[in-house]
Amino acid sequence: MTPEPPEEDQSAIVMEAIRARITPEQHGLLCRLWDGGDHLGWVTAKALLHRRPPAETRRALEGLGGSLVTEATGGMDESYVLRLLGALASERGRAFEDVLARYLAYSVKRYEDDAGVKEITQAEVERDLGITEPLLSAIYRLAMMALPSLANGGSGPPNWKLNVMRDIHDLTDVKDWHRFVREHALKGYDPAEPVRAAARDQYLARRQASTQARVDLPEFWLPNQFRVFISHVAQHKAEASALQAALHEFHVTGFVAHVDIEPTKEWEDEILFALRSAEALVALLTQDFHSSKWTDQEVGFVMGRAKLVVSVQLDDVAPYGFIGRGQAVNGKGRTPEQLARSLFGALARHETTRQSVAEAVVSGFARSAMPSAAEENAAMLGDLTYMDVELAAQIRAAYVSNTHIRSSAAARERAEGALRKWSL
Repeated sequence: MTPEPPEEDQSAIVMEAIRARITPEQHGLLCRLWDGGDHLGWVTAKALLHRRPPAETRRALEGLGGSLVTEATGGMDESYVLRLLGALASERGRAFEDVLARYLAYSVKRYEDDAGVKEITQAEVERDLGITEPLLSAIYRLAMMALPSLANGGSGPPNWKLNVMRDIHDLTDVKDWHRFVREHALKGYDPAEPVRAAARDQYLARRQASTQARVDLPEFWLPNQFRVFISHVAQHKAEASALQAALHEFHVTGFVAHVDIEPTKEWEDEILFALRSAEALVALLTQDFHSSKWTDQEVGFVMGRAKLVVSVQLDDVAPYGFIGRGQAVNGKGRTPEQLARSLFGALARHETTRQSVAEAVVSGFARSAMPSAAEENAAMLGDLTYMDVELAAQIRAAYVSNTHIRSSAAARERAEGALRKWSL
């Protein structure tokens, strides 16, 4: 039997990609944050910005992101503190990674030899591992950065002591300590997280609200896609279903009542759930659309929520009433794929939908399931009319986290071309 190939170490790939994106100016900031930190690792803005252009330095600091550097709170002065990932991503990062990995392996070995061991001292590490300054003193700070899981308190330099980790018994089966350190530092990595505390709190609140909103959505909506209610008469459910399938390629999830409502569900309740949670409505206008008991009510419901309504003329009927005041797309003689592309363009351009469409496309790009899909999704980024710093950070994070994007230079080049349009 052929042995399975070893599992790819994603942590090493992601860490190297993060290091490669850090500019020389940002490396200088990381160095100042490490060298200038007090006993808690805090560096005041006054010291950090000393003899440096404040605006440029702040931009470089924010460019590092809150997963590497964070504004320290609780003090009188504006201060910043380096996080473990920031230390490992710095120019000294490989040495820091190595010394922390060696210390953790040593701690576990001490525990395996003597379950009663309570603390590890600087003198013991120097004696048994031969580690010298400045890395010997760095061990204490690196371990404390990893609180609470990789440290259990202690006393700092000179002659530091670190208490043995509370859950050290759970680490006795670790085989690759360098990988363990990287994975621990990368846990929760979010390149879009702001550095400043106020901005970070707002960002986390928005993310939590967005997550909660997705949790509360009906199950018939596909997650992380733009939500469109497709209003149609029963005789044209085939056209509605074909359009629903075609829209999926553009990260748009469509609701078609005759397809998405389960036989055991109350029909009206499910339609109401869809109307309340849709971000836009597409009305498939046919000669019999106005005679339906439901379609005009569906359009009015969504308009009452101040959501976009786009009418699609499938035959010679003209948009009427309030429908005629909105967006209109000619659908006569067009394939579902052609119609889906036109609708995507309309949704991507409209002021009420363009941000949500951008969020769906960026999410789809980050989840690309093969290199060809990554290229197609990257091309779609160029059609967007909305972009912000957080979305740009998510796109660039996907260069690292998604193996298919990482293997497609064409996808990354297309994505960067789209971001250049926004000067991001």
